[in-house]
Amino acid sequence: MKRKIKRNSGVDKIQNSIFSMSSAYKSPFSLDELNIEDDEFASILQKMLDSKSIQDSCFDEDLYGKLHFIYKKYHPLDVFKSLSIAELWLPNLSSFVKFSLAINAFLSLDSGSFSDKRIDTYDIFSEFINNVFEILPHNSMIEDFHPVRDWGQVKFQYNNKSYKILFGSYGFSDVVGFIDSFLIKHRGDKQAIKDFRELLQLHENLLNFLGDNSNEDESESFLLSTPSFNFWKGSNNWFDQLSLENINLDLIVELGETKKNDNNFYDRFEKSEINQYCYFLNSGKLLPLSIRNTFIVLFEYYHSRNNYLLSTCAENISLFLNSRLHSCITDNFLLRSNSNILPYEFSCYLHENGKHYFFLPILISQISQGLEEDIKQIVGLDGLGLQSMNGYGGMYIPSDRAGKVNFLDLNIIIILCDTTTKTLLIPRFKSKNFKIFSLSNFLSIMDSVDDESTFCEYLNFVENNEKKALFMNYDIDSYATFKDTSGVLEEGAIDSTIISLDSHWGMGWKYKHLISKYINLPKFLPDSNYNWVVAKEYDDNICLYAKNKKAISWGVGLEFLYLNFLFDFQEVDANLHLINPRLIELCAEAFCDAFSKRLNLFNSLNLGRIRNFTFNLKVSSWLDTDYIDESYSFNKNVIDGFLIENVNDDSVSVRIYLNLKYCFYSFQNSVDASFQVEMCIEILNIINEVKHVEGIDVFFELLNNTKSWPLRMKMEVMNNPFDLLNESPVSIPDKYYKLARKKLAVILKEMGYHPKIYSDIFEAKEIINSSANALRQLLHGKIKNFNKEKLLIILLTNYQKLISEHYIKNTRHRQSLQHEVVYDRTESLSEVDSKFVRDSMNYRYLIECCLMLDSNSKNICDENDLLELLGETHWLINLYQYSDTLHFELDVGGIEINSNYIPEVFFNGCSDDIRDNFDKEIAAYKLGLGLNSKDMLHSIISENNYELLNNAFYSDLGFSFSNLCKALFVLSNWSSFNSLPIKPVYKESFGKVVEGIVNKLADDGVNSKEVNFILKFLILDKTKINILEGSSNPTFDVPIGDYNKRTSRLNIRPLVLLDDNETLLWVSGCTYRTEKIWLDNVEAGYLPADFPWKNTVNLVGNSKVLLEKQLEKKAFDVLKRKTQYSVSGLDLITRFKKLGFPKIGDYDVLSYFPNSNIWVMIECKYNQPAFCSKDMKRLRDKIFGENSESKSQISKIKTRYDFLKNNLDKVRNALNWPVAFNEDPTILNLYVSKNTYWWFRNPPYKVDVDFIQIDYLDQWLTDNLSKY
Repeated sequence: MKRKIKRNSGVDKIQNSIFSMSSAYKSPFSLDELNIEDDEFASILQKMLDSKSIQDSCFDEDLYGKLHFIYKKYHPLDVFKSLSIAELWLPNLSSFVKFSLAINAFLSLDSGSFSDKRIDTYDIFSEFINNVFEILPHNSMIEDFHPVRDWGQVKFQYNNKSYKILFGSYGFSDVVGFIDSFLIKHRGDKQAIKDFRELLQLHENLLNFLGDNSNEDESESFLLSTPSFNFWKGSNNWFDQLSLENINLDLIVELGETKKNDNNFYDRFEKSEINQYCYFLNSGKLLPLSIRNTFIVLFEYYHSRNNYLLSTCAENISLFLNSRLHSCITDNFLLRSNSNILPYEFSCYLHENGKHYFFLPILISQISQGLEEDIKQIVGLDGLGLQSMNGYGGMYIPSDRAGKVNFLDLNIIIILCDTTTKTLLIPRFKSKNFKIFSLSNFLSIMDSVDDESTFCEYLNFVENNEKKALFMNYDIDSYATFKDTSGVLEEGAIDSTIISLDSHWGMGWKYKHLISKYINLPKFLPDSNYNWVVAKEYDDNICLYAKNKKAISWGVGLEFLYLNFLFDFQEVDANLHLINPRLIELCAEAFCDAFSKRLNLFNSLNLGRIRNFTFNLKVSSWLDTDYIDESYSFNKNVIDGFLIENVNDDSVSVRIYLNLKYCFYSFQNSVDASFQVEMCIEILNIINEVKHVEGIDVFFELLNNTKSWPLRMKMEVMNNPFDLLNESPVSIPDKYYKLARKKLAVILKEMGYHPKIYSDIFEAKEIINSSANALRQLLHGKIKNFNKEKLLIILLTNYQKLISEHYIKNTRHRQSLQHEVVYDRTESLSEVDSKFVRDSMNYRYLIECCLMLDSNSKNICDENDLLELLGETHWLINLYQYSDTLHFELDVGGIEINSNYIPEVFFNGCSDDIRDNFDKEIAAYKLGLGLNSKDMLHSIISENNYELLNNAFYSDLGFSFSNLCKALFVLSNWSSFNSLPIKPVYKESFGKVVEGIVNKLADDGVNSKEVNFILKFLILDKTKINILEGSSNPTFDVPIGDYNKRTSRLNIRPLVLLDDNETLLWVSGCTYRTEKIWLDNVEAGYLPADFPWKNTVNLVGNSKVLLEKQLEKKAFDVLKRKTQYSVSGLDLITRFKKLGFPKIGDYDVLSYFPNSNIWVMIECKYNQPAFCSKDMKRLRDKIFGENSESKSQISKIKTRYDFLKNNLDKVRNALNWPVAFNEDPTILNLYVSKNTYWWFRNPPYKVDVDFIQIDYLDQWLTDNLSKY
């Protein structure tokens, strides 16, 4: 998509870029601006820039005559339909110039020139169209453009409906942008709107009549081809049935009205002067002319009339922006100071990151009339502000301490309302503060932006790259480039002199964008004041959200009726209990889902001309509590009342007042579908009030029969285990990962590495380690450049939000087990957990690194700085993990450096599918799916309230384990214990924290001395962060590659002591996780790290031995439930001394199923989990050995398996078990453990063993025994 221009290969590319540009205007370029130094190349380019038309060197002077000769043989209507059908055929879409010529030649004939011969068979049609194709010339200079091959995928929102339209047009990047431009300029013109609506309905009529798949061509060729029989027949039928009336006569052309003028066809085509009509009339039949181009023709027609007002444009642009943006001021205003008012009417004002953005719709002529000087002068005056157009109201613009606004902080967005599809030269502003957009490009971009900040980033992107990237303007092509490159045009270490961009980038990107947002838009939309985007959908439910983030709607389509349930956020006061908006949104979804699950019941519900009901959800009384039971007084109606707001030709809008108390109670206590049935019935009653529903009692009876269906939705209010923040952490755009990778590419280039594949492991490790070292130095330098305390608070705040978000998502997944869902729970949860593991690692590294490094800086880290830190941390940790993977031989791989010095590490190990399946399996266990709780292991540590462990902790540390956990619990709920607002980060003096904990735990006999010990233990000592247990030498960085030796890490010591040695910082989510880590680890028989505590280590180690024995007993209990022929701890030598069995070790569990002759041998192993690459190697080697020949757990299992396989009868007779009915034995070789580890699903070599988690063993046997 981009490249550095070379002298001998760049001319043709640039030439095509110029002459097939689809933007509505082109700004003049100077060679100085393009920085072109090659004189010969510059001369060629200058001639191309100066040229005004394309020479018709390939044009046959008698071309029209040759076409006329063919046309005159047939009836004019049939000729026109045949050309139109061939033009509509998707493979011919790129030949729009040829068809323009062919149709123009046709229109130049008089009506009396034709015969009466009909083109009424496919054979005649094929012969005719192929003859035409043979004559049409090819001009590579203007036929290099390939419009997107759309067929009804793009939808346009108008009023409260969506319409299918044909998007790929005659060389224009975005037809939707021109449609929006038309409406901005002519919305108040009744005739213009009538003409537009007729075209909108015409497009939808065509696409619905022919169907979504009628114009498919699998070859995707752009060469001229004859339409298929089915397409020809369907299109003919559509033309024949079409009846158009009361069409604007100015848009209609008849034969002979377009005179033969073939000498400068291409020049006129470039100037948009060919076939400028929307309809063709002949023999009383009115048909559309080049239907893909009709919107553009209509735009040009009304533009040429010049009957629009600039003030109307400004007002409509303001409305357009208001429906798509959230935090800007959209209103028509003037720019004023205390002493002056400018006469220019602005449409929008935005203040973003200290910059001011003014959106100014103007005409081209105004650019040269002192606009720039006017704005420069008024910015320097006192009291700069906005004044409403009516003279009342306004606001001052945020200024500096001196009350001034710096002109350099201003961006004036110039929106040229009189630009057209024709090429125009636009006068340039001297200042870069002025950004020029054509109206269509501006609207197209603003319809595509995610939010206001995205638009501001785009402006910076163009300004930073416009000199290097040829022909980059503020248009949809450059916006597409910005989006597809994530704002990083040059991703590697190569600094290009000139970059040539695809001048049609915008069309393909815009098409994909429109499809992703709008392809599944329903026909009927809830409210025409918003621009709607599909948020999600399941079953037949479609959720729409307003692009300006002010409303959400759930909708479902019945056979003859569409229902929308709209929730306008502006109805909710920000001070209300948070349960209110959540409950209203759930009600909207529940209403919708209640109908979608019962679609077949409503097949006969037909209200005639009424096709759409929109229910605007209001509230009769708000909730002020998050708990309601039957003791509360409320009536048992879902809806307290309703008001019919509007009834149009086919749509009805109804305001309904929800009884939130009853709704909340029902969502909490429902066990089946009864409540949703109530919802359906009350909505049907309202519909019946508007339009009588025939047989409504039958509908009620059918609905009542579904009350016993499974519960679909539930709402619970949980007691949170820590001070939860219902906010998300900062989102990291791809741009920052790319910028970090770009820095890594520069590092590799500067180090002298060459672009190639490095497959040698030692060489790859060297490259990875050296580049990681350079990136680490860069990152550490940045961290030290910020104020430590401020940076810590920013990092801790986002870490708290991350933990809160993860907890909420996990809780919702667990709650979903109580009702039906339409998504894959395990897949969804695995994605949530994987993202959290990665993101939390980044934050912990930065927090620990910030503590470890000394800094006296006063610089404040802003959001952009934070994102850069996170992006670089992401890559640094990647490099550390890649290096460890190679160092510990966890996989075989290398590194590839491409021509831009962008690195890509590769491994030869498992596929993504294996990894995804493993993650989903772990997520399923986390949800308890398939697990048997009575088979879970239970530690003796927690017996008698941790009495033994408390004594060991007192001996080693001076405080009890129980009180450590209680203190962490108080810290995790600091706001509720102290009646304070929840804060993302708590900042208190050491003494106050001691006092707070002692006060809360006084009844447990906890004193301040013990709390002092606990808090000092929980403080993350910055001097020990990079020192491993047992060593006195610091590591070069935070040692994330180790786990057990890191006794000073944030997850187990969550308190931060500031440099004053008195003030503590902590976040409740982290202290909650610390408490959970300590509890889970000690109960599993391990400490969270290799602490040198003699008494505690011995006790916890002894508990692990007991857990290992318990594991064997649990496995035996499971098999004993399946068959009476089970034995545990079977040592054949010891038990049957006289039978001469060899020394092979004992079978932890051996079971026998005589009916099927299935043997189950189980090896039980209690392994310590792995949390880093070093532990991964330890675990792998312990289980599998270094290779298949090594001594390992698996080798011992194989020995016992081989013996059993060859001595089944001897073992069976020794155990006195019966002879099997089935002669062919099957041995199931199982490895049973407490947990499931990665190596179980990705062993280093093939093994004939099934690895099963103990609490899943029962389910596994149930699923697998029946297979044999």
